[in-house]
Amino acid sequence: MAVPLYKENISLEELNEVEIKTENLIDNFEKQLTAIDDEIFDFEKMKDCFSIYKNSYPLITDYKKSDDKTKFKQENYYQFKQYDMAKRNINFLKKHYGIDEESSFHYKLSLMKMSVIYFMAALENGMKEQENWSVKNEKEGNCSEENAWTKDKN
Repeated sequence: MAVPLYKENISLEELNEVEIKTENLIDNFEKQLTAIDDEIFDFEKMKDCFSIYKNSYPLITDYKKSDDKTKFKQENYYQFKQYDMAKRNINFLKKHYGIDEESSFHYKLSLMKMSVIYFMAALENGMKEQENWSVKNEKEGNCSEENAWTKDKN
């Protein structure tokens, strides 16, 4: 069982400092969680780039064989646009993450999703722990400013 704070000779300044540190830690967790969530969102937008790039091979060979390349590009504008986006996304993944194949991409995406789950669990656990601590100390009368230091220090 925890010793009441008034018996530990903890000042209100120290108590406030602990509370501020706890809030800063939770804010930091939330910022990291948001960053990972944004990264997952970006990855989800790129999930088809490897298959689109692979399926564009016939398009590129037909383009190289065509006599009128501008006409061919105009007729297949949408497919070229998809190909260019897929190529850009693959180059981005290679440059920033070292990912050059679809299996590595899905592995990295699953790791990011798992880390979000762990972050959420840690954040939730930390918030419950803080809430339990606050409720327990309020019940014992340890946290209210009026009576925290008026009790007899035994």
